[in-house]
Amino acid sequence: MSTIELFFGIPLFAISVIVVSILVIGKIFRKKIGHDILGWHDCDVEGNDGCSNVGTCKYCGKKCLQDSQGNWF
Repeated sequence: MSTIELFFGIPLFAISVIVVSILVIGKIFRKKIGHDILGWHDCDVEGNDGCSNVGTCKYCGKKCLQDSQGNWF
């Protein structure tokens, strides 16, 4: 065959399209479903208040605290 094959005879182009699609769907899930519907915040750490990390959500700008298990609230 003239096409480059990677796994089980599947062309490399098809595999790359599948991988890119999974990454795009994951990004959409994180913003639309995760933040807008479920209320999960994706915060950047800005500092520490002595007990927990303090940050701001990338999507809505809400101030967040991080608990001892790494969850933002």
